Amino acid sequence: MAISKLLQAILVLSLIPVGAYAVTTASQSSHTPASMGLASLSIAADGNATAIGNVDGVDDAGPAELSLPVSIPIGNSPEMRPPDDEMSAASVSISATVIQKNSSAVIAYRVETGSSLTIGETTYDIVNGTGIFNQHSLVVVLHATVQSGDWTGTLILHGHAKQALSAPGTVSVDFDTPQSKLAAKFFLELKGTLTLS
Repeated sequence: MAISKLLQAILVLSLIPVGAYAVTTASQSSHTPASMGLASLSIAADGNATAIGNVDGVDDAGPAELSLPVSIPIGNSPEMRPPDDEMSAASVSISATVIQKNSSAVIAYRVETGSSLTIGETTYDIVNGTGIFNQHSLVVVLHATVQSGDWTGTLILHGHAKQALSAPGTVSVDFDTPQSKLAAKFFLELKGTLTLS
């Protein structure tokens, strides 16, 4: 008798997470950017681009191509700061549409046409891309495809916002090197703003 009551209790308890998931999913699916009051996101940042291969100990190659031992610089140590003549000015201007904002404060966005990355005298058009802004961890991530002439590559921006936004507004954001890069060409170090409107 006690075993059957125990099994009934376990069955009831196992159904609670399923019911909670169904309610949460139904409530999240009703949140569109318009219902959240958010329609667009933009990022504007400036800084430096360092040609890959000019930073001691850091390479864009995969782990199989690295020879050991490898000294990987951490933070803004002197190894991460090549001489000024090995750096180019860089700027990024991104316009995006918010495609999801859920109850855990993760904002997903899709890059719109007209967004671009400029390094030195070269402008790379961002032809498509997606990203997130996690307001709990304050992480901002973008993965995009860029083109300049016949060349096509991947832009990765990985940064941290200074604070979360509970309403539309602007927050400072830093994109750190070597996580942020124009793959196979440049490491990026950018500072700027992220705006929700």
